[in-house]
Order: sequence, then structure tokens, then C-alpha cells
Amino acid sequence: MINGDFRGLPVKVVNPFTGQEFATPNMIDRALIDLNPIGQALAKFFPTPTTATPAGQLPSNNYNFSATRRENYNQISSRFDHTLSSKDSLYGTYNYYDNPAFEPSNALCGSRVLPGFGCNTGLTTQLIGIVETHTFTSNLTNEVRVGFNRLRQPRIQEDDSVDFVKIPGTFFGETPFNGGVPQVAITGFSTIGGATNLPQDRRDNTYQFVDNVIWIRSAHTLKFGFDVRRFQSNLYFISQGRGIFNFNTPANSTTVPTSGYPFADLLLGIPTSTQRNPRGPSTYSRTSSFNVYAQDDWKVNSRLTLNLGLRWELNTPMTEKYNTMRVHRSLGGQTPAAYAKMLKEATPYDLAGQVVISDELWPSISAASCASVAALP
Repeated sequence: MINGDFRGLPVKVVNPFTGQEFATPNMIDRALIDLNPIGQALAKFFPTPTTATPAGQLPSNNYNFSATRRENYNQISSRFDHTLSSKDSLYGTYNYYDNPAFEPSNALCGSRVLPGFGCNTGLTTQLIGIVETHTFTSNLTNEVRVGFNRLRQPRIQEDDSVDFVKIPGTFFGETPFNGGVPQVAITGFSTIGGATNLPQDRRDNTYQFVDNVIWIRSAHTLKFGFDVRRFQSNLYFISQGRGIFNFNTPANSTTVPTSGYPFADLLLGIPTSTQRNPRGPSTYSRTSSFNVYAQDDWKVNSRLTLNLGLRWELNTPMTEKYNTMRVHRSLGGQTPAAYAKMLKEATPYDLAGQVVISDELWPSISAASCASVAALP
């Protein structure tokens, strides 16, 4: 069939441009196939059947697909401790996790049942932390923490390296890992081509700076501190970047040209419908979090302890590194100046407090109760 010979099949293949049979019935004229090299190139991605098709029947369930799923784990955990002086100590940690895998067929990769159209996935995380503790006095210490967390999660179609001719107009510009075969869906046949939601890549960075002061004074253990975080989310996502071609025109169609058999339409280059998304923008989202807290663990007596706390949080609105993110919202009768003021005042913040009471009723029995309050914008 790949060469245009459909003799022996219970279908009637005709010239879609004239409506007449070919010179050799059910065999496409070679000149017409040569006019569409892309169609024949796509047809060659169908593997040789593992089961012969009985004479006089259309091909159906004639290929058994079996492939190996591969997954690897690499992990590193490390820590160092160093005493700088009698009042200062330092320690740091580094953790690394890498989980590359190959998925021959699953929902993420388009659930293909033919070889060559799986996907390669990755998950890499890195965590770095440094903590410095300074002792001012026996009852006053300060702790500084600096941290960095990175997540990388690429997903790339297996056929990215396939040197397939680009169909003109499918995608504008150059973008990494967008190679491979377009998705081709033919009635009665398995779909070829990588998943239309690939390639994609996610890179998230989190920076953190924390300072804590602990002061023990009489029956009170006081803790004060702040926590500042910066979040960066970098996303690269392609949708239909290699195009989608559907060949499902009914044999008796009077509105769309057809040879009478979808696979023959592929060889002739006359799809029923096509889809494309010629752009694949990257987004670089940014936001920050500012947090301040105060806590008092007050040991009222040997049986009663009060845990008092107050925390204030500020989470900034999401922004885009290159100012390409837009939010469309109805002004609702407001003037642009009033709307701008409304956005400025819409900065989200939280104020929360908590009281925990611990009471030792008897030497072997204790009870605790908690009350919290929060204020939201």
C-alpha cells in the first residue's frame, strides 16, 4: 500500500481530481505519488505488519507493539559543618536528584501504539542551604538561613532527532526540540507522529533568605524573624508545533476531494483537515513573598504553657520578566485611573495570630487547646 497499490483490498480507489479510475484499477499512478513526496514519506513511518491481512479484507489489528520503558535514578546528599569561633557555627547542605526516563507509550506521550513516537522525560531537582548561627549571650542567639531550590522538568518527543522535511507554514521561526513527524490520523489506522503537547520544559527557581532571633528571658522564650522568598517559573510549551493532519473523508463525499480510501488520500496529499499553532512562546513568571513573625512560648507555671504567635505575610502579584503577560478585566464603569488605583490597592496580604494553651492536668495527663485568628484583604 505504501507504494500506492491497493489491489486485493475491498475498496475502490479513484483519481480524486477526475473521479475516474486509474489506468490500473486500484493502483495510484506513480506520477501523482511523485507530486506529493511528503505523503509518501509519512506513509513510510508505518512499520511492516507483524500479522498478515487475510485476502479480501482491510488491514486491521495487524501489528503487535512492544517496547521497553526505561527509568534511572541518580541521587546525591551531602552536608558540611564548620565551627568558625566559639560564638559562630556554620553548616551547609546540597541535595541533587535526577530521574530521566523514556516512555514508549502513555497518555503524556500521546498513547501511540507504533514504535518511534514515545517521549523522553526528565525530573531534576537541586537544593542548596547554608545556615550560620551566632551566639550573643547564653540566652540570645541569631540564625541566618540562605537557600536555593531548582526544579527542571523537560519532556521531549522521541522523534525529535528525525530529519523529516518541514511542511511549509507549520511553525514560524526556530525553536529547540521541535523536530520530528507531524501527527497524522488516518481512519482505520494507528496514529503516527509525536504528541502534540510536546516539546515542553519547566524550570523553576526559588531563592530564600531567613533570619531568626531567639531570646530566652525568664519564663519567656521569644522568637522573632522574617522570611523572604523569590519565585521564578520559566515555562516553554509547544502545542501542535509540527502540525496535525487528518485523513477521514468518507468515500462518498461530495464536498472534499477523496480517492475513496483514507490511506490513499495520504499518498496523494489531500487531508480532510489540518491544524497548526505556529507560535511557541516562553513565559517567565515572577512573584515574591515577604513574611514577618513574632512568637512567645510563655511558661506560666510548671503546669501551664502559653504559645502566642503573630505572623504577617505579603505575596506580590504575578509579573512576567519581559512584560508579556496581560490580564483582561472589565472596568465595570470605572475610569482607567480608578481601575489603576484598584489594582494598586489589591496587593494580597495576610495577618494571622495563634494562641496555644498547654496544661498538665495530672503528672501523666496533659491537654492542649488552640485558637487562631486571621485577617485577609
